[in-house]
Amino acid sequence: MIQLPAAAAFFVLIHLLISGTRVRDTLVGRMGEGVYMGLFSLLSVAGLTWMIMAYGAARSGPENTVYWGLGEATRHIQLLLQFIALVFVVIGLTTPNPTSVKQEGVLQREDAVKGVLRITRHPFLWGVAIWAMGHLIVNGDRAGMTLF
Repeated sequence: MIQLPAAAAFFVLIHLLISGTRVRDTLVGRMGEGVYMGLFSLLSVAGLTWMIMAYGAARSGPENTVYWGLGEATRHIQLLLQFIALVFVVIGLTTPNPTSVKQEGVLQREDAVKGVLRITRHPFLWGVAIWAMGHLIVNGDRAGMTLF
């Protein structure tokens, strides 16, 4: 079960300690934007892959305690939350957003902040959070609580 928290920590820490910090600026200055983006993307995919594999192993492991089960009401709540999450993810990926990767030029436009961006700057991240919350409702085991 140690692999799952380690993989989750790796994924979160590369985003918190590198992507939005001066470390990123230093790395971009040394290797260029394209190389940095490629390496960071590879690290992110590696972290996600590690997390997925560790979740599968943890879920079937003997120390995976189940705290609650799936009920009929939770199934319906989860489906509704997944639909809402999907809407936020699609909006987040299709709306020009100055806080998204490589979209800083949107700030030059007069209508840089419109639509859902007036409510939240990160609709994609809201979608991911709602997706995780929905999955947490129906996965009441230790592995699920760690991942979601």
